[in-house]
Amino acid sequence: MKMNFKGLVSLHTLPKTRPLLPLYEAVINSIQSIEDAQITDGRIEIIIERERQLALFEDWETDVENIAIVDNGIGFTDGNYNSFDTYASEFKIQKGCKGVGRMMWLKAFGKVEVESVFSEGDQKKCRKFLFDEKKAVHNMKVQDAADDSPRLTKIRLEGLRKQYKGNCPKKLDTIAKNILNHCFAYYILGKAPKIIVRDEIGAVDIDYLYKENIGDNTEIVDMELKGIPFKIIHSKNYMVSNEKHMVIFCANRWVVQPMSLSKLCGSLNAQLEDGKGEFTYHGYVMSELLDAHVNRERTKIELPEQPNLVEPLGSKEITYCMEKAVLEYLEEDIAESNKKKAEMVKDYVFNKNPKYRLLLKNRPESLEEIPWVADEEKLEMELFKQEQKFKLELKREGKELEKELKKGITDYESYLQKRNVYAEKVSDLGKGNLAEYVMHRKAVLDILAQNIKYKDEEQQKYTYEKNIHQLIFPMAKTSDDIDYLQHNLWIIDEKLAYHHYLASDMKLKSMGEIDNSSGKEPDIIIFDAPFAFTDEQEQPYRNITIIEFKRPGREHYTDKENPIQQVKKYMDDIVEGKVKTKDGEFLSGAENIRFFCYILCDVGPGIKKLAKLEDLKPTPDGMGFYKYIDSYQAYLEMIPYSKLIQDSQKRNRVLFDKLFQQG
Repeated sequence: MKMNFKGLVSLHTLPKTRPLLPLYEAVINSIQSIEDAQITDGRIEIIIERERQLALFEDWETDVENIAIVDNGIGFTDGNYNSFDTYASEFKIQKGCKGVGRMMWLKAFGKVEVESVFSEGDQKKCRKFLFDEKKAVHNMKVQDAADDSPRLTKIRLEGLRKQYKGNCPKKLDTIAKNILNHCFAYYILGKAPKIIVRDEIGAVDIDYLYKENIGDNTEIVDMELKGIPFKIIHSKNYMVSNEKHMVIFCANRWVVQPMSLSKLCGSLNAQLEDGKGEFTYHGYVMSELLDAHVNRERTKIELPEQPNLVEPLGSKEITYCMEKAVLEYLEEDIAESNKKKAEMVKDYVFNKNPKYRLLLKNRPESLEEIPWVADEEKLEMELFKQEQKFKLELKREGKELEKELKKGITDYESYLQKRNVYAEKVSDLGKGNLAEYVMHRKAVLDILAQNIKYKDEEQQKYTYEKNIHQLIFPMAKTSDDIDYLQHNLWIIDEKLAYHHYLASDMKLKSMGEIDNSSGKEPDIIIFDAPFAFTDEQEQPYRNITIIEFKRPGREHYTDKENPIQQVKKYMDDIVEGKVKTKDGEFLSGAENIRFFCYILCDVGPGIKKLAKLEDLKPTPDGMGFYKYIDSYQAYLEMIPYSKLIQDSQKRNRVLFDKLFQQG
């Protein structure tokens, strides 16, 4: 029977996410070879060869190109060679070998070179051959070797394929750590030889890695599931890493199928901690049942999810039992971790995001469901998810109460109790929404405070006034474009939020609410709604507010730049009858219009000079200046930015204090 070897190789699968599996196969083969040699000084050396053309810096790991595995095991004796040259050989079936592992070599690498010095009776021999998907085993040569030649086998995996390079670790310690994880059972059982991983830069002793980071921090637990023996090896790895906590299903001491524990418990999303420091948990599961159901590539345990007539145990039940065993083993560590996580979440909620207090009160299970996260942005996202769950649960709860009411209440006391609990939750949700808005106010004031400081400390330059303008009300917009929650006029005065029409940074002639030919462009102009006792047909606007922004830190103003004269010119256009309603009529009774003019600025020499020339008086707190201009019926105030922030903070302090108090 003829055989297409390349087609045979293609029948096997190697996930792109597991590029080092061929290396693990080779290492396990070397361990078994050392066991067969019955020696106590077994040694395996793994040599990583990198892409030469990219090796520009000594401390920069480039892509792996070739890997050589050297051991002092029994070597390629006639029996071992014949087994290697036989597909699906049963030569080492008692060790769990399926005779197909070498196919993984050719899935990831272009070719394999083998050189082995071994003993045949009293004679030393050297066997060399090549292995690739085109010719399988070829160019095999055997010759005598010197009697003093050390027993040595070198397998060189050449040309890592492009599709696997992206997922292949580059760092030597990462590769070493992965080998340790894969061969863990041999270390725990004290059957691992000396294994060294090296490249041109350095070397890692895996035995040292194991003793230093794991050592005695293991526990072997025997159990039975429906009469079938299982063994789980609990281990704590104190090596700082980003690895996940895992349960790893093994077959014949080979790592086969890792399973992350992140979904099992929120605290298992990050490293746990005990008296010895932070650690990563790995649990290795072994059983003859798993040995018998591993696939030929040793990448999966092939058991049905549920038990059936043939299999008394399903994978789902096994997984559940192992997860339960892990939680029992880590019970104290998880409890301590949950305690710290709860403290972290509560600290964040009480001091930085109080809107989520409702979760701590009404949905305490959120603390368990929230995974351990590294930063506040991710924590905010997790809390948001929990808030949406709470809202959904609350909605369902409300519908259930409505259904109960429609059906007819049989137990009024019970219904009333449930209704009261529901009402309290709804109230808390409303408080959470209010808290969010109060937090928004605090954040806006913090941003404003930053904007009045130097934007460039070295050159002592301030931000432009447009940035402050934009923060208070978006530029080139009107009140028709912006809703209440999109502007921050409350910083100046809470009453400004309630108006008939507002235009920001727009020429008078371009405003949709009025008809005016003026090209003047107030920063912000606000037309109030008519007051009571006013004929709306005759008097569309009673109060008009004008706001002007000046750059923080500005010290000097020319006569042309005089902000007081600027606002007077805006008022002139109105009181002199140049402003029409949107219906085309001139403002009647313009002489009865009252103006409120605010000039937001820093009080430097220039402003103080203008205030004196215009006969402005100091405000009671001495921070700004004001004046009532009889000829315009206008109240004018020059407000320093520091006073603006200070006054707004005072108005909102009761809200801030209430929101952030812990009690």
